[in-house]
Amino acid sequence: MQERIVEQVDQGKSLPFIVMMPVLNAKLDQYWDSSDIPGQPKMGTWMSDDVPDLARENFRTYKDPRGWGFFGSSAGGYVGMKMVRQYPDRFSTAVAGGPDTASDAPFWKGHDQEKRANDPSYLAEQRGKKNGPEVHLSFLLGDREPGDTVKAFKEKITKGPVETDLHIIPNAGHDGHKYADGLFQGPLEWISKRMLGPVPAGR
Repeated sequence: MQERIVEQVDQGKSLPFIVMMPVLNAKLDQYWDSSDIPGQPKMGTWMSDDVPDLARENFRTYKDPRGWGFFGSSAGGYVGMKMVRQYPDRFSTAVAGGPDTASDAPFWKGHDQEKRANDPSYLAEQRGKKNGPEVHLSFLLGDREPGDTVKAFKEKITKGPVETDLHIIPNAGHDGHKYADGLFQGPLEWISKRMLGPVPAGR
């Protein structure tokens, strides 16, 4: 990933990025949606606050949300979409490869209200009623995977100040490696044009 981003930077197709790869699961065999589910580890706060704070403590970063974005596939794509719709004042961009379109975390049982408050579709509906920072979502789909659900979901969450894009990857199914390849087939360049890049010191 690092080498390919550098290649894209050298070709003028990408901004340089600080790349962080946070763990989504407090335990490897369990999943929390990157949400603060009552009574569970605060994986939502981990993603929205702790990981960015770690970046700020070690690198020069932007306060502007246009300096922050996500790339993830499957469950990671779901998380990126959720964070961008939940915190548009912190994150501006997400690339989601074959994303989950609904929560499958088992810990929401008995917490329907909180689950709804963290659902990307509900968040899009609420954000669609407000003005605010524009966010950008790029979807990646393999041409060999059933895409109707994701395409319908894309339309459902395209509400309010949001721009969406869809990139179809040839000869690909639901495959994280293919989504990583697809990132460099246009989506990385697309998001780079919508984000803030570094500037030389003193300017």
